[in-house]
Amino acid sequence: MKIFKLSPFVDSQFNRQPELFELLDAELDLTCDWKAFQTQFAHLDIFSQLRKYRQSRLALIAAQDSQYQSLEQHRKTLNLTSQLARLMITAAYDFAANELSQRYGKVYDSSGKQQQLIIFALGKLGGNELNYSSDVDLVFCYSGSGQSDGRKCLDAESYFTRLGRRIIQLLDSQTSDGIVYRVDMRLRPFGSAAPLLCSTQYLLNYFEHEGRDWERYAWLRARFVAGNKQFAEQTLRYIEPFIYRKYLDYSVFDSLRQIKQQIERKQLNDSDNLKLGIGGIREIEFIVQTLQLTFAGRNQQLRGNDLWQQLHKLAYFKHIKETELQQLSAAWLFLRKLENLCQIIEDRDSHHLPQDKDKLANVAICMNLDTAFLLAEQLTLHKNNVHAIFSKLFIKNQSQKLNETKNKQIQAIKDNISKKNYPKSNKHKLYATWEAVEPVLSKYKHPEQIISRFEKVIQSVAKRASYLSMLIESPLILEKLVVQLSQGEYFSSAIAKTPSLLEILFEGITVDDFNMPSQWQFFCNKHSIHDAEAYIEALCQFKQAMQFRIKMAQVDEIINQQQAGLYLTQLAELILSHVVQQAWKETLNAIKAETKETDLIIIAYGSLATRTMHQHSDFDLVFVFNCEINENNHKFVVRWIKKIIHYLSIQTYFGSLYELDTQLRPNGQSGSAVVSKENFEQYQLQKAWLWEHAALIKSRAIYATKEQKDWFMQIRKKVLCQKRDAQDVTQQLAEMAKKLTDFGKKNHQKEFQQLGEILIQAHDNPSVIDIL
Repeated sequence: MKIFKLSPFVDSQFNRQPELFELLDAELDLTCDWKAFQTQFAHLDIFSQLRKYRQSRLALIAAQDSQYQSLEQHRKTLNLTSQLARLMITAAYDFAANELSQRYGKVYDSSGKQQQLIIFALGKLGGNELNYSSDVDLVFCYSGSGQSDGRKCLDAESYFTRLGRRIIQLLDSQTSDGIVYRVDMRLRPFGSAAPLLCSTQYLLNYFEHEGRDWERYAWLRARFVAGNKQFAEQTLRYIEPFIYRKYLDYSVFDSLRQIKQQIERKQLNDSDNLKLGIGGIREIEFIVQTLQLTFAGRNQQLRGNDLWQQLHKLAYFKHIKETELQQLSAAWLFLRKLENLCQIIEDRDSHHLPQDKDKLANVAICMNLDTAFLLAEQLTLHKNNVHAIFSKLFIKNQSQKLNETKNKQIQAIKDNISKKNYPKSNKHKLYATWEAVEPVLSKYKHPEQIISRFEKVIQSVAKRASYLSMLIESPLILEKLVVQLSQGEYFSSAIAKTPSLLEILFEGITVDDFNMPSQWQFFCNKHSIHDAEAYIEALCQFKQAMQFRIKMAQVDEIINQQQAGLYLTQLAELILSHVVQQAWKETLNAIKAETKETDLIIIAYGSLATRTMHQHSDFDLVFVFNCEINENNHKFVVRWIKKIIHYLSIQTYFGSLYELDTQLRPNGQSGSAVVSKENFEQYQLQKAWLWEHAALIKSRAIYATKEQKDWFMQIRKKVLCQKRDAQDVTQQLAEMAKKLTDFGKKNHQKEFQQLGEILIQAHDNPSVIDIL
């Protein structure tokens, strides 16, 4: 087997324990296997048991991994190495806890509740991707104060400190059998200068008052290992607000850059480091974790300590491109397996390729590559891909920084900033934002309007440091914003009203993004919606975001004007259907009735009917009830319609849904808000004005069953195809167009002429009414 030729460590373990060959092709159940091992080697002390088991099973895992044909199967190996470590730490914990309790008893608080030690894993063990020869990054906490009940009484801190030290001794002590794991405790509050452990309450207080940005990265990968699981998981939930901020947190980019620079200074002469070098594993971790910290405050699905899963979720939520996902995931698997092969040679924590040519050739073979040259070629490709993505996200374009401002309009704005009462840090960010945008604006011949629109945007986010950071940190987003602003007032007005729309600039847009039902479901998955008020606010936010995306896609020429009108119409229909159903549910809770959701027919007129809506289109609607409206259902139906109208027009933080015009209902403003099918038909055939028939040409049943839609199409055809006097039609519609113009409405003369021609021709040529 090729792993034996590469690794003296693996070879020696199989020679010492030939029974490992019997396990080579079996599915490894470590929990059962450990129990069987303890029984077989019961004569050994705990130190020997832990060391022999860890080494033999690590060799077995590596041997199984060498048989895999696909790099992706290495994820299973990382899971097994992590499971092995958790098993060994838990075994050490159980042994030490039992040993200590025999001498000092157990710790109880004043109410008689038992207190326990909790072990958290951070780093690669926390992420469930431990290397073959990694350290384990651990943090010890205890659940609360108290006293032990043994012959000799100890307070909780003293008791659990002894327990923690004993666990470390069991794992980290060098014996003739080696060690189990090197234990790194430096990630605890205040690091090596602090006591070995603290209470969970102290931990939470520390994060609230002292927590630093690098600790947010570290605790993002925290995982419970041993002790009181319920209390540990509760503690991790309490820590989440420290890790994930509710707002879009672009400040993490700057702190990450500082961490990265510190690492680079240490690695100036170590560029070949697979973990810390340029394009290495750490850069992939930085990309994933920084985007998590930026966006997971709002999207809880981006929270988690599994890098592989989160990488794919970032692509799903469009924070990285599909091509970037493919490059990063391929590089991560390649680098992780390569790093592990370097470590398994002698079971040492190495992040470098071996210098020995024969060993390097064997590493290549274990990577399923024929030569060391091909290995180097693949390694270079992956590292270049990773660093290109990392650079795009995190390395500032220094050429964009100006020593002085050449544009007088921008200089005047910057001078005005100094007079404003902004926090000092925000003022620096505002200056930096204008310095960043000036070279972008220099590409435009007449940037004055764009500068005014950009100023409107910046004023709306002047106190939101994270949004300013986003524009400073990402030249691509800044340039994208300027392009949008160059197209008109819509973008500056929309962002000024709702600054969170800036976040959409970070997302790529394709035609697939305009499948409205799936996008609404996608939106609901990211937001928790608890009541009717939150539901309508969510619909408003969804509408605003989708309109913004549609307009962006139009500007970027991904879609044309006709497609934009169609997507805006589909959006409106989806929102209307949800409003109708929500209003029906609430009305049913208040008034018991036999009325069904499908008993309502909604007829749309104008742009909603013709699928040509724009950003500011309103709703021209008529509500028709499928059945007779009588004393049994009148109260329910009227309440239902009122609630629909209320929800469509109510103002929320994200604005309102749509302005509603119901003048086209039978008898106009003086008529009932809802009429029966019979009354609607009777009115159209016997009482409606000619201009109402003209409006009916651009009408469509948008909330209705198939049967109801067929009914409406029959009525529409019956009304429109009546024989009419051409002169009378022309005269009446001309008069109506003049009245509308006199009332300050737009000139409808040409539109009414076209509708009049359809009414005149419809009797002899019914196909002319098929314009929808």
